Amino acid sequence: MDLLFNPLEKTFTTRDIHSLIRTLNCEFAGFEKEEQNKSPAFRKFNEHSNMDSLFGAWELFETLNPNFFSEMYLFWLKPIRKQQ
Repeated sequence: MDLLFNPLEKTFTTRDIHSLIRTLNCEFAGFEKEEQNKSPAFRKFNEHSNMDSLFGAWELFETLNPNFFSEMYLFWLKPIRKQQ
């Protein structure tokens, strides 16, 4: 029951994730998902280098492929280092 109805679990939208990444002063480093290499649509979507365009494409991709991210997936972030 805890797995399905945990009161502390929160669902994040792509906009929520984008906002958190900016707040944390990080940049998106990529996805880790088993089926990513099997999907030409995912490979095309995942080629964005600009974070704003990536998140716009991510939102559209999820709308067009609602089951693609139905399982847990990982994405990686890296801190943005200030140049001295």
